[in-house]
Amino acid sequence: MFLKEVKLNNWRKFKASEDGSPGLVLRFKKGLNILIGENDSGKTAIIDAIRMVLGTNSRMTDWVTDEDFSEETESLEIECVFSDLSEKEEAYFLEWLTTEGKQLEKTSLRVILRANKYLDVNQIEKINKDIVAGPINHEQGMHSIAQEYLRVTYLKPLRDAENELKPGYRSRVAKVIEGLEAFRSDDKKTEVIEDFENAFSALEHKLNEPVLDKVDGHLKRLLSRTDSREAQIQNKSLTFQEVLRRLELNYDDIKSGLGSTNILFMALELIALREQEIGVQLTLIEEIEAHLHPQAQLRVIKSFEKYLADHPSLNAQYILTTHSPTLAASVKLENLILIFNDNAFPMSEEYTKLESDDYRFLDRFLDATKANLFFAKGVILVEGFAENILVPAIAEAIGRPLHQYGISVVNVQGTQFNRYIPIFLRKKESMNFPVSVITDMDVSPESHYLHKSEESEKKYSQINKPQTIQEIKNKINSHWTNEQAKEHFKIWEYTIEQIGLVSEDVAKEKKEEYQDTKEEIKVFLAEPWTLEHSIAKSMLKEEFEQIIVDLRDYKKEETSSEKLETWKEISDTHDRATKTYQFVLTNSISKAVIAQQLSEKILNFTEDEKEKLINDYELKYIIDGIKHVTGGELSADT
Repeated sequence: MFLKEVKLNNWRKFKASEDGSPGLVLRFKKGLNILIGENDSGKTAIIDAIRMVLGTNSRMTDWVTDEDFSEETESLEIECVFSDLSEKEEAYFLEWLTTEGKQLEKTSLRVILRANKYLDVNQIEKINKDIVAGPINHEQGMHSIAQEYLRVTYLKPLRDAENELKPGYRSRVAKVIEGLEAFRSDDKKTEVIEDFENAFSALEHKLNEPVLDKVDGHLKRLLSRTDSREAQIQNKSLTFQEVLRRLELNYDDIKSGLGSTNILFMALELIALREQEIGVQLTLIEEIEAHLHPQAQLRVIKSFEKYLADHPSLNAQYILTTHSPTLAASVKLENLILIFNDNAFPMSEEYTKLESDDYRFLDRFLDATKANLFFAKGVILVEGFAENILVPAIAEAIGRPLHQYGISVVNVQGTQFNRYIPIFLRKKESMNFPVSVITDMDVSPESHYLHKSEESEKKYSQINKPQTIQEIKNKINSHWTNEQAKEHFKIWEYTIEQIGLVSEDVAKEKKEEYQDTKEEIKVFLAEPWTLEHSIAKSMLKEEFEQIIVDLRDYKKEETSSEKLETWKEISDTHDRATKTYQFVLTNSISKAVIAQQLSEKILNFTEDEKEKLINDYELKYIIDGIKHVTGGELSADT
């Protein structure tokens, strides 16, 4: 059996709807489930709800408190549904079983915690809590013996693992060892007790001379002459549990730090998972990255995956929470559950609009930097390092610093946006996660292409008119038919007005391709060519030109000045921008370095310059993309 579904009604932030539907319905899968999302999204509330209903193997005492009720509510309900029960489990939980929909042959187990506030006879507010189970409207109390088989292993965040591994009455080491199959028989327990007593007997002989002989010497003087008693160190008769409570678990070398001790404690808890005929094998782990550096996180999560693969009959299930992009990027996307906007969105194929091939792609290329998208309130997808550097700087300058709005910029390093966009599109319920796709239209101006007759006189041969239909498709839209590409093949002969018409067509194609206006996804295009070309037409053109001639590193300083003067003499803004961008391409100047230097200038803008930036038509597409994910139009005091 495994935990298939959890429903929360009026539990903390997950308030039930007016029509009575749950505040949250969350579906889990067998094996590994990782809850991700921004701070305060509700991950801890979900873990606490599960353990509140099922209880923990460590016998943590949990009480429903006033803070657990949603605002202005007097009752709450948490429902846990278990599926895939074995025949023996069905027999054991028979009186509480229910069928799953119309599938009469498929059973499930509903376990519900209900709590309500009430005034006792002294008019003091108290909280009543009940655990029931069974079909809807036919629930009945579940006795404590049955509940024992539903207890979960729970590892809390920022735990004092060192203290929990020490001996004592509440020893976790004792609890885990006591539950192991190797010590279930009375014979084994007796052996442990006898070995402990034998070890004490050997110790007793070593205490005789230094301790007992001296004590007896004093007793002869203190007792009457007729009292012949002698002192004796005796071993108190111990039970098996009392022997175990004297044990401490630690490493065999030097004193360990918090990270190593937490791993040791985790290893102890995981041996408590064992093959058993009846009962749940569920482990809840909060913030697994607590005290663990990134490489340790990876080792831990990979060990979970291997353990599940190597022990399929164990039917173990892990539910983890994390804030670690490293960890989120290291597991398969289908194991993630995004908690966003008070809802839960599993990332497995049955829920998203990702194709099977997309999952394989993302498993390879969704690294820690891109996995930031799972911990944000919104995402800006960009195609290169230049946009990745410039967009946050522009956002800062216009009063929308992305870190304050919880926005992640994800560089897909190309135009593979459709590999990432369907993460935020659902087959059924809408996620409405704000996504801005900022990319280039990639329709080159007419002046960028050169006639054949001019080719020998120019140095721009690598940026000539495309020579084949496939080249034009690669340049503008790889999904076009040959007929569509032939129409755009003549672009080098077009006037500025005709290019505008082509741009409209390309913009429409790209917006459709990148799911513009689907849920909260919007596409923003550099028109008609690229980011750098747009910058070269904007208020930043002179800074752009100065940067690129400096990066060209002319041996003679006057050469740089002459080049700048040549560009300034070009009256047509579009033509000037094309010439400067051609300079970047032919000299192989790093776009990322250009962006870095421009960003430094933007971050030092005066108030007047910031105002010009906000109103700059050429950079409007970037500013609109920032607005979309940060709450809309800029206010007057931004």
